Amino acid sequence: MSTGPYLPGSFDVESYEPLLQRQTALLAFVVAFVLLVSTGLAFDVYFGY
Repeated sequence: MSTGPYLPGSFDVESYEPLLQRQTALLAFVVAFVLLVSTGLAFDVYFGY
């Protein structure tokens, strides 16, 4: 059975790099989204909307 893009035990940087880039992009998107939401909530509370 396959557990991922690379075989367990053989740490292959070539196949691991795209996965890492995808995770980094996803993390950046989540962080930006959380910042956007928290900023929006802060403005809502501050201006009393």
